Amino acid sequence: MLIGDVYMVIGQSNAAYSMNEHWAFVDSADTERCPRNSNYDLPIRINYNTQNVPNTSVKRGSAQEAKDLSRTNTWKLANQSNITSFSAIGYLFARNYVNLTGGSVPVGMIEIDGNGQPLGAFLCNQVADQYKTDSYDLMKGYYVTTGVNANHGRFLYNEFMAPFSRMPIAGILWYQGESDYSGKEANRYAEVFTAYVEYMRGTHNTNNKDFPVFFVEFPTMYTAPAGYTGTWAYMDVGRIRALMGNMVMMSDNLFQIQSSDLWADTTYWNSLHPNCKYEQALRAAKIACALNGEGGITMDNASGPIVESVTFSADGKTATVKYKNVGDGLRTVDGSGTVRGFTTLTSLGTAALDIAGTIVGPDTVELTSSNPLIGIAYNMKTGYFFGNQLNLCNSAGIPAGAFLATRQ
Repeated sequence: MLIGDVYMVIGQSNAAYSMNEHWAFVDSADTERCPRNSNYDLPIRINYNTQNVPNTSVKRGSAQEAKDLSRTNTWKLANQSNITSFSAIGYLFARNYVNLTGGSVPVGMIEIDGNGQPLGAFLCNQVADQYKTDSYDLMKGYYVTTGVNANHGRFLYNEFMAPFSRMPIAGILWYQGESDYSGKEANRYAEVFTAYVEYMRGTHNTNNKDFPVFFVEFPTMYTAPAGYTGTWAYMDVGRIRALMGNMVMMSDNLFQIQSSDLWADTTYWNSLHPNCKYEQALRAAKIACALNGEGGITMDNASGPIVESVTFSADGKTATVKYKNVGDGLRTVDGSGTVRGFTTLTSLGTAALDIAGTIVGPDTVELTSSNPLIGIAYNMKTGYFFGNQLNLCNSAGIPAGAFLATRQ
């Protein structure tokens, strides 16, 4: 028996991206990134749940919540054989957390994934009804949600997550949103998701109602190279990436896992599923350690700068951005006096022109325009990469997170 922390890893295909897929891209000599031949004798247990295994106790897409787990899945040792199909980012988060804490905190990971599923498939009844993210289809006999690959609504919560409502959890690692990258789904994402988090905190682990949620900022994504004739998965996720960044200003204990410095391979065969899960997991584990006071890690050397507030001058020509997690102060990774990566917004909320920023204080960046600003965003263009088009970081060199702010 182990006594430790239980986390959930929840999301779509990048959460489902398995250790077997991770191993395919890791050289056996690269011992840091956990190749297949690593040591797996660690105090980690896993519980695997996927949309591909229907829960026969409730009708999929209905408002009925499963009361108990109907699968035969149990806690398993996280050995090489058992983790083959398990979430790479989920296992690697647990592995890094255990190693950073010297093995003093055992970790259980519960995976709940739905490849290609939009946010509406993950929502509970209350939030789905409140925000009208789906509608009941009389012909189909179930709730139908919207977004890329949309079909059944609510089912990932009602089938998979509701039975865990009495399970004390230490937090959630969330990697989802690609299927909500445009239109109304993107516009409402931050508000709906933060409402969903508050619902979860009121029903799951009520002894720790402020449990943290670590959400992954989508890494750089590239369009297909000229002349490429194979399959190339691509979504223009820059806007949803920035909109998701706003969630840190909307709810406490939400933590953005910055990824803008983690993927720069423009020739990768499938840019929607990059093999940087180890790096994302390590950053998430460090933030969890800093939050929990473990491993001698502080938030300033675990996370990059996170937006705290954005204010606009009376004439709308100046935007002032304040950050937290700056360490000894904001800086640019290249040492220049100009902050790159900010863009202005159009009236439709899309990226317009790049706009230079200036660091005017340890935690403050100022942007000035000759015309009134509709709004500003950071890291909103899908192909931007830290060190090239982006350069804002803290004293530890960790990049600033994406966000979007409009002038009211």
